[in-house]
Amino acid sequence: MTAQVQVYTVDVPAYCSHADIMERYLRPECGSLPVSEWLTALPNLKDLRLIAVGCTITKACSQLTNLALLTYEDWGPFCVVIEEGALVGLKSLILQDSVTALAPAIVAASQLKNLCIFNPASPAVDARGLECLPGLTGLTLESCELRAPPEGLSCLMALKVLDVSGNYELGSAVMAAWEPLRGLSRLTALNLAYCNLEQLPPAVAELPSLRVRLRKSQGGSGV
Repeated sequence: MTAQVQVYTVDVPAYCSHADIMERYLRPECGSLPVSEWLTALPNLKDLRLIAVGCTITKACSQLTNLALLTYEDWGPFCVVIEEGALVGLKSLILQDSVTALAPAIVAASQLKNLCIFNPASPAVDARGLECLPGLTGLTLESCELRAPPEGLSCLMALKVLDVSGNYELGSAVMAAWEPLRGLSRLTALNLAYCNLEQLPPAVAELPSLRVRLRKSQGGSGV
């Protein structure tokens, strides 16, 4: 049986045209909702949060030259579709339960400073491609089922904050797998909570000016 796709259009009231923050709940029963033309009516938008069930973020987002933060949370069994060029100029991107890999549109977001991927209810995330985002200063890969730190971390020389908490299998990674972090001299905060680590890997322990949060178990204490 072929699934029926419902197409939704969103009318933006005139009073929203000067808005700089918008939160929009998009809940089509099935199919994909394109986030496109209605965004062009919001030229001053700086912060956009979308809570949806299946969504396509189109290149129209690139016309929002003031947009600094885009948050996308998916409530369904879908992955967000991001058209190439949609994230041009974006500074911060937060994705929850909506990706399984770094899409070309994310990797091409050369001005991105903060990337947060939080996937507690979705499959493992393939983090290959991080090396294409050397300008990142903050990176969160929480509950992404990582088995080892992504190799691309070694290219993120501007990185100051790294959160890989909730990746339980990192505790099984060999110490050599942490070597990509050794050269991150600007890293000041590292969250390793709930990663099943018994001790800090040498590559992490030797980093200067680093604060580490390490929680061994649900009832353990952090250091």
